[in-house]
Amino acid sequence: MVFLIRKSRLNLTLLHPLFISTILLAVSSLLQSAIAAEPEIVEIQGGNVFVQQTGQSGYRIGFRGLELRSGDVVLPGPRTRVTVRCRPQANPRPVPRRLALSQICPDLVRSTDSRNDADFLALLAGDFPYVTQLLPETSTLRWPALPGETVYQVQLLALEPLQPASDDPFEILPPALVETLLWEMETTETAIAYSGSALSPNGRYTLRVSRAETIYELPLQPLAAAPLARVQTTVADLNAQTVTEIEQALALGYLYEEVGLYWQAIAVLEPLSDRAELGATEHQLLANCYLRTAAYQAAAQHYETAIALAVQTGDTLTQAAAYVGLAKAAAATQDRGLAAQYLRRSLVYYRLLQDTEWIRTIETQWLTAVAPPLNGQ
Repeated sequence: MVFLIRKSRLNLTLLHPLFISTILLAVSSLLQSAIAAEPEIVEIQGGNVFVQQTGQSGYRIGFRGLELRSGDVVLPGPRTRVTVRCRPQANPRPVPRRLALSQICPDLVRSTDSRNDADFLALLAGDFPYVTQLLPETSTLRWPALPGETVYQVQLLALEPLQPASDDPFEILPPALVETLLWEMETTETAIAYSGSALSPNGRYTLRVSRAETIYELPLQPLAAAPLARVQTTVADLNAQTVTEIEQALALGYLYEEVGLYWQAIAVLEPLSDRAELGATEHQLLANCYLRTAAYQAAAQHYETAIALAVQTGDTLTQAAAYVGLAKAAAATQDRGLAAQYLRRSLVYYRLLQDTEWIRTIETQWLTAVAPPLNGQ
């Protein structure tokens, strides 16, 4: 009987409000620590991984245990296996290509990647929504081969705002952009050194190349100071690190594409395009740069290569995105039937991915624009 009474007193002690409060606080602290734990890199095999951290200008070599935060970007090197654990005790997630943390751990970080981009509809309407950025030292202008046997007529035009006059003193008309010829030259090649006057840092320009009856135009603009500083810092960082030629090309290629230096991205990646280290996502990157410089044939070739490589590895996401790229290239050349075919193929893979945003965009916006229902159905 005495033993039972003592046991009862022990239970009363355990149930004391102060004791319970202490236990709850400890449990709460542990839970909050687990919830607050940042995603981290848990495995790196076969090479280097590069991380562009939030607020930093360039890529740096990552390491196992590195915590990742919203806005970080992870870029595995060639043949490098990288995994990230998004939550404590959760299964690690593979990082097969350059991905933002919002793509690796979408349940933790709200994605800023817009699914309803207007590029396709703009291209279909005959507009060109991309602008190729220029480095200050840019001296070479480039364009795809155009049909014909005559020389290329190359012009660089400046776009300058002009305020139209109005007979009504109380009416203010919107300014119009007027083209002014800055420089012109002839060549038989598909590139030429620019030898005109210095370009204005805030200027807007158009490269116009004509051959026979074909005209090629590309919007150009000098790269702004902030992204230029970011590029310069990244190049310096990579030169100071021990990285392979292809690792440096990949890091620069993704950076150049991100800031709009499409010619530079093509220049570092195209010479390596026949190398086995370049996978599906790198060919898709090259294709995107060619698309944004209006080199549609080259873009289509690299999208097709990306799809073929993605089939071999089972990369459903790259197949879906590459078919969207092919649809954009077809829309730019006003081949609506081919664009519709590619969009329907991309839908197959987005349905496998259960990506409702892309499915909705393609079905309700893009396919409707390309092939509207007959008789209003």
